[in-house]
Amino acid sequence: MTLGDIKAEALQLMGFEEDVAADNVEDYSEDENWAPLLRQMWSAVNRCFADLETKRVLPLRRAELESPTGKGGWRRFRYDEIEGLFEVVRVVVESGDHIDDDHPFLLEDGGSLRVMDFDAGATYAVLYRPRLTRLTVNSGYDTEIPLPDALAAAIPYFVKSEVYRVDEPDEAGEARNLYEAAVEQYAARAEISRQGTVQTVYGVDLT
Repeated sequence: MTLGDIKAEALQLMGFEEDVAADNVEDYSEDENWAPLLRQMWSAVNRCFADLETKRVLPLRRAELESPTGKGGWRRFRYDEIEGLFEVVRVVVESGDHIDDDHPFLLEDGGSLRVMDFDAGATYAVLYRPRLTRLTVNSGYDTEIPLPDALAAAIPYFVKSEVYRVDEPDEAGEARNLYEAAVEQYAARAEISRQGTVQTVYGVDLT
């Protein structure tokens, strides 16, 4: 889904009566009635990104940890240089046929984490919640929104709730409730999927 798709769907939710889609929504950017709403949408999408991050519903990503420091039974790894990292969730250790997908770790000040029972022959990786790259006022209508379809489809409801918050508070509240319900439903399905499989499948690229 693109930014154009989201803006077009948000307009439809607001009662836009003409045929509007990603390939023609930009045509209304100078319309005296709709242009002000369209200009507000990119920042509303960014606020939605922040909300999805804090709700911790985005698919996990994986990054290998390298260059350990320390001695004895523990090692320290840097994780603060992982691009797009929002929150470390788990440490995964792979050694031969053995996989520990929830290895104990301790986050330390300064962007490092410490693991015990270090195995020099094993591979260490983190599973982490990503941070979504923010839009700018210059982001094109063809900008891809790198989210699972079920989450991307909820964004227009969030956008409507933000844009209508002052002038149409009842409609804004209804739209926000629909957004919250959609995100909660996605999170519940993701949790069932995680618990019901022994093979972890990682999410789409969110950088």
